[in-house]
Amino acid sequence: MMEYAVQKRPEVASLKCIEFVSETLVEKAPRIKWEPAKVIGNTCHLFPDHLKKALTNLLLNTEHR
Repeated sequence: MMEYAVQKRPEVASLKCIEFVSETLVEKAPRIKWEPAKVIGNTCHLFPDHLKKALTNLLLNTEHR
């Protein structure tokens, strides 16, 4: 649901939203990680100086676990 909202209107995302979804990127269940990754992709242009945690966690997802 959050992903759909920011896909249509990225400006509805706040810094708190980005912080929250960045944290959920390290969950074990793939379905929990998919939506936050899309939210970050749809809003990263709004928060270029606040993506360190998100990028770190996205890179962790590229490792085979």
